[in-house]
Amino acid sequence: MDAAGLTETALQALVGAKAREGERLEFKSHPYPPSPPGAKVSWTAAQEFAKDVCALANQRGGLILIGVHEEGETATSLDATVTDPGATEQRLRQALANHATPQPRIAFVPVPATTGGNYLAVIVRPSPSAPHAVTGKPGDGRRPLHYPVRDGADVRWMAETEVAQRYRGRIDGQAARAVRTRAATDGGLDALRRGDGLWLYVCISPHSPAEATLDRTAARDAQAWWRSYSFATPHQRMLEADGRAIPAPGRVTVTAPPYRNGHEATDPRFGYLELYIDGTSFAATPVAFNTQDDADGSQVGDVTLAEDTVLAVNACLTWTVRQAGAWGAADVLIGLVDADAADGELTRPVTLVGVRHGDLVRIGDRKVPVAPEAVTVADLAVAGQPQGRLLVAHDALAVLLHNFGIAEPAQLAADGTVVTETWNLDPREVERWARDHGVTSRRLPEN
Repeated sequence: MDAAGLTETALQALVGAKAREGERLEFKSHPYPPSPPGAKVSWTAAQEFAKDVCALANQRGGLILIGVHEEGETATSLDATVTDPGATEQRLRQALANHATPQPRIAFVPVPATTGGNYLAVIVRPSPSAPHAVTGKPGDGRRPLHYPVRDGADVRWMAETEVAQRYRGRIDGQAARAVRTRAATDGGLDALRRGDGLWLYVCISPHSPAEATLDRTAARDAQAWWRSYSFATPHQRMLEADGRAIPAPGRVTVTAPPYRNGHEATDPRFGYLELYIDGTSFAATPVAFNTQDDADGSQVGDVTLAEDTVLAVNACLTWTVRQAGAWGAADVLIGLVDADAADGELTRPVTLVGVRHGDLVRIGDRKVPVAPEAVTVADLAVAGQPQGRLLVAHDALAVLLHNFGIAEPAQLAADGTVVTETWNLDPREVERWARDHGVTSRRLPEN
């Protein structure tokens, strides 16, 4: 569930369906009211909130809905008990900072009520940093650690052996994520080496992949999703992969249809996409082919590189969020590969170029003689919206441009805002594109 699905109508439907608390769902009638001043309590409401969050984070993540009454773990009615969502969020975040270690990643979504007041959803993301502990009260020199975990609708404290297993799982999980990302990237690169020229590629691997397997239904579902997917850049370029989705181990692959006898259906042409059922994704596009006036593939246009990154990141992230959910994080790996070289490295230096005052000029202080690759991390909470996907594209492209001696792309600001004059188009066209896609744009300041 993403923020758009959290509405009063959705909460009313939970009550109407007599929804029950479970491993990933907790109801609270009030927003963990603080204890009265001077009250002598051994366990505070702040610790209770930290316990509920940590218990979900130590399992598979979940949702705390504040403003939902329950009886016998069943939703019975709604009461918009949150008068100031901002102040409540600040108080609860402070409670988590005081009593949870390490702090789980959470998000707050206020849900306005038609009669006034608000409900509040607390989204607890799947956590690769588990186990999370609840600490004692500030001032307690011992600050004991308690490790809660969700057990159905209940919360229990983990035994020492379970805690040790979770710590081993944290370390193993970090290694497994790196292996999964590397394997998906290498699989995509192996395919690109059956193509021609210089390609830009992006691989996105969620920290908490979906529990799914590839079968006939999943393959058809991926094909239907890609057929319905539609996204174009300000130059109206699209990811040129309009062939059929062909099953491969754990994924489907898509590229342009063969146009010569003897071509394999999965050989990369004009665009290439691999959609893993667990939410991992790999996309690539031939940047040398898309750069005009480049006879030998030794030049890459800065606008082409920006557009190719936006295309690949948008496709990958949209699939990842669809499969793995809109909460948590994902590794983003971006690079250039020369399909004509036996080892994939660039056989000749590549120069970044751009149009300035009508002339084609070199940009940056370095040529890139070997295949550059860079890694960043995406917050999937922002990746569900076009602006957030442009933000991730900026971050990914920035780390790649460092290889050329450039700090960040000219076409995108750090928050995903589109800089209109830098796309080699009439700025009004870029502004129109930004409005149509629901993203912000700005013009360069006048000298």
